[in-house]
Amino acid sequence: MNTRSLGIGRVFLVLSAIVLLGGVAMGQSALERMVEEGQMGWLTGRWTTTTDEGESISLVYQWQLNKNMISVYFKMGDYSYRGMIFCVPGEEKVVEAGVDSKGSTAKCEWDVTWDGAVSKREVSKADGEKDGLGILTSKVDKDTMKMKLYTIEYGSLSSDAWATLEFKRQPMQRRGNRQGSRTQKKK
Repeated sequence: MNTRSLGIGRVFLVLSAIVLLGGVAMGQSALERMVEEGQMGWLTGRWTTTTDEGESISLVYQWQLNKNMISVYFKMGDYSYRGMIFCVPGEEKVVEAGVDSKGSTAKCEWDVTWDGAVSKREVSKADGEKDGLGILTSKVDKDTMKMKLYTIEYGSLSSDAWATLEFKRQPMQRRGNRQGSRTQKKK
């Protein structure tokens, strides 16, 4: 951009617009606002539980991309799932998309009810078969959450949960140096 041909007044106007628009972009994200309004900020963090059979489950919800996305990581034995939760612009709805270690994908819509956060997911298995799963996540206390798993019947959660899990909050694990800890000596 040549400032001489634009004139000082126009340069000032363009810079003012950039600053104003930048200020809007730096404000609260739609997802952050919706999480706050639904009082679901407590959900972010690392959670663990153990099944009745003694298998450990780890679940992590973590803010990413200037709070425009929450990454999801689920691990139970050899099975793992990675997803991302985000707000669809202009639609005021929160969705999730993810993939698991078996090649299945999931599409999910999140909502907040008086019971907690409800996610209704459609799982497309690697063989093409589709399944529905509903999850009701509720806060017990600041370090405990409960998840109830439901089948989906006619677009709604079934009347009874087929499983209930109680998770405990754990400290977030720090990631080590991805390039390794080895250093090379200068020759």
